Amino acid sequence: MANRVYAIVIPVLVLLAAHLVLGMPRPAGIDHGGPPNPDLRERIDAERPDLVMLGSSHLNCGFDPGRFTDATGVPTLNLATPGANTAWQYLVLKNCVLAAEHRPRRVGIWFIDTDLTQPGLGTRGWFKQFIDRYANPVEPLLDRIAYYQEANPLSRFLLRFSSLYQRREEVRDKVEAEVKRAAFLGRMPQASVDEVIRRTFADDRLADDLATVRQLIAERERASGAFAGRVDRSFLPHLVELAREAGIELVFVRLQVRRDLEPGPASPGLDRYLAELRAWLEARDIELIDTTGRAPLGVEHYGQGNHLTPEGMARLTDWLAGEGGLAD
Repeated sequence: MANRVYAIVIPVLVLLAAHLVLGMPRPAGIDHGGPPNPDLRERIDAERPDLVMLGSSHLNCGFDPGRFTDATGVPTLNLATPGANTAWQYLVLKNCVLAAEHRPRRVGIWFIDTDLTQPGLGTRGWFKQFIDRYANPVEPLLDRIAYYQEANPLSRFLLRFSSLYQRREEVRDKVEAEVKRAAFLGRMPQASVDEVIRRTFADDRLADDLATVRQLIAERERASGAFAGRVDRSFLPHLVELAREAGIELVFVRLQVRRDLEPGPASPGLDRYLAELRAWLEARDIELIDTTGRAPLGVEHYGQGNHLTPEGMARLTDWLAGEGGLAD
């Protein structure tokens, strides 16, 4: 009996202690900190671009704004962060682009395959810091679309009222890191630890075709062709509404990925998804530039995963400046 009591009491005490350290429950929804960091807004006002591109590291590795500006005369700025998806793009458009004194004429949304209807991607764990960086303390639409709608009732309740639960992935990652360091590297000098990490994660040891969670989710959506059933549960309509109310022209740029250049089975689900996406955008007079099968890129122009090499970036930038029509 005593063991059973301990088994219940000890976890409760641990949770209470964690709550005291990490913050007591609060009924204000997801804790984003805030206010939005002004750095991107200040860059817009300082550089006064006509075109602002929003995306992830794939944008930073795939599009050279300086080269594009030189080729077209269109002042262009990249705003990108690792793992950025539509939640981040929505926040940056709302809280940075529209908050700037300078108003760009166009905003480009850089994406891969079914990213536009995967609102929860890039919002949890390590990536949440990039969401919080540009969020207001309270972001009801962000919380509803990116966090609540895919959660079960219990998770939704805990997300709303428990700071600890909101930060569970952050806590887990830190605990795992410390356990691994203590168990395997605790007696090694820091210089040796750094060298082990450097060699383990060196570029030449990366598996370019290793599936990620992002890719697995995308594969499921490609197979289902589920655009029509997901668009109203995504940030896409809200991106369009924000831009239209501000008098900004949106353009969507889909990046060709390594998979598109390698032999493999056809994906009728993805074809159907893209056809529905294009029709949805065209009905709203919004341009979609699909680089797949059109831009002059080969497998040799890809580095890690779907990130382009410097040569690949130059080739894609030149194509977008010319035949691709991004400058129009």
